[in-house]
Amino acid sequence: MCVLKKQLPNLLPQSGAFSQPPVLLVTINSGFKSLTEESSRLISEAVSILPAAPVLCTPEASVNVLPSVLYLLTSCLREVALIKDSSAQTSVSATLQALKQLTSSPYTQNPKCSKDWIDLLQSALATVLSDAKTSAECTVPDASASTMDDSVVMLALAIFIVSAPKEILLASDLQNKCIGVFTRCVRSSSIQVLAMNVVGLSLPVELSLKHL
Repeated sequence: MCVLKKQLPNLLPQSGAFSQPPVLLVTINSGFKSLTEESSRLISEAVSILPAAPVLCTPEASVNVLPSVLYLLTSCLREVALIKDSSAQTSVSATLQALKQLTSSPYTQNPKCSKDWIDLLQSALATVLSDAKTSAECTVPDASASTMDDSVVMLALAIFIVSAPKEILLASDLQNKCIGVFTRCVRSSSIQVLAMNVVGLSLPVELSLKHL
């Protein structure tokens, strides 16, 4: 947590203990932050360790650790996805991979803790969706708004669709927000976002065919 907080100052609420400016972030002309190679490596290594924390616990105790792990991962994903240059790609990939490990954890099927894991993973998905523009009125780009890159949001949704237990996506409010993201991305002018949207839309169909 200390490593992530040092590199991503907005990860946690500000306090006197963390009032110093980050040492491994540099400002670029666009006004966004750009990660140095060392900073990107530290963030990637830190988030890669996080999924191991719940596994070290008993099924019952893992429920006490999982909320903190998911908070750090979703917050880290939000912060690195706001960086608009290629310096954040490694950190984004590492964070998404960490989320995938949790969504496919055996604890999601363990009767001693599966319900709690599913509830917490639903909360994590809701957090990712809340960091994106999902409402119809947000279809017009707002340059002043700080939102996650749509391609990153689509990758995160793909992970939940493919790796997570199906119960996580059964909540109607989450389904509506996912549909909102897909709908907005269909109208995107970005080829990368459109490509990720096609992949994301095809996943539920492929999964349904496999279960026939």
